[in-house]
Amino acid sequence: MRNKLLIVVWMLVFTVLACVPQPVDTDAETAPTTAPAESVATEAPPTVEKPSEAPATEPPSSPTEPPPAPPTSAPLSPPTILSFTADRTTITQGEDVTLSWEAIGGTEASIEWLTQAGTMSSSGPLNPDGGVETITLEGGNCCQLTVRNSAGAAVADVTIAIECAHAWIDLVTEQPAEAGGCPQEAVFEAAAQQQFENGFMIWLESDRTIYVLYERGVVDSEQRFDVVPDEFREGDAESDPAINPPEGLLQPVRGFGLVWRTYLSVRDRLGWATGPEEGYQGWRQGFAGWNRLAYYTLLQGEDGTLYLLDELGHTWEIYSP
Repeated sequence: MRNKLLIVVWMLVFTVLACVPQPVDTDAETAPTTAPAESVATEAPPTVEKPSEAPATEPPSSPTEPPPAPPTSAPLSPPTILSFTADRTTITQGEDVTLSWEAIGGTEASIEWLTQAGTMSSSGPLNPDGGVETITLEGGNCCQLTVRNSAGAAVADVTIAIECAHAWIDLVTEQPAEAGGCPQEAVFEAAAQQQFENGFMIWLESDRTIYVLYERGVVDSEQRFDVVPDEFREGDAESDPAINPPEGLLQPVRGFGLVWRTYLSVRDRLGWATGPEEGYQGWRQGFAGWNRLAYYTLLQGEDGTLYLLDELGHTWEIYSP
């Protein structure tokens, strides 16, 4: 009986304790409870509408100006010669003359002049902006200044009267039209001439030179000539006994014969000698032409005929003033 009473008391105690509320621990963290994926309803976040904004006000448009073009360099122009002068305008052949010049825009400069030996030019580079140059004039034409750059060249001339140191030989009664300057000193010397079928040879003693003059039409329409040194020496064979000329014609001997036998082109163009060589007292005189490279020689023949030889073109003609 007593035991039943105790059981009833304990049951009452547990019932009272179960009905009393338990305090909540605020410091404890409650783990979130994750519901199964299929049971979670997804809701879209509420849409917040932004207040409408007034369009930005653009400044009034103005006429559009093109951007400035990039600067361009002016095209290069040929140089300009400001002055070109000589310290005197008349000299005697062989004297010095001083030339002066001023120019702009050049990168190089040169001075040229004509002499009896051909065209001469200043030695070494000249200052294209200006300078002074002293030269010696032996006759001919003076002088030409040329200033250059990559765009072209400028040219200036100065004229100097040159009093010749040597006069024309008396037989030259009128200066040849081809003469562009002073003559050289005339040389009077022993000479010899021999006629051939198609031309002739003239030998001059002073420098032992043989001129071979061919008649027109043998090789071309021009009358040509060659200049050959005389290499014959006393004691050399004067002719070749194995060479037998046709009747009435001759094999040349000594210096003429050596040239004729040595140079087959001379033999073919001249043919056989038509008579023996003839000695005489001759002369020659050289002079420069108008062309910067031209040079001429006046040569007297055995019968007094004057021959004008163009040393540049290697042509000849009979000179008649």
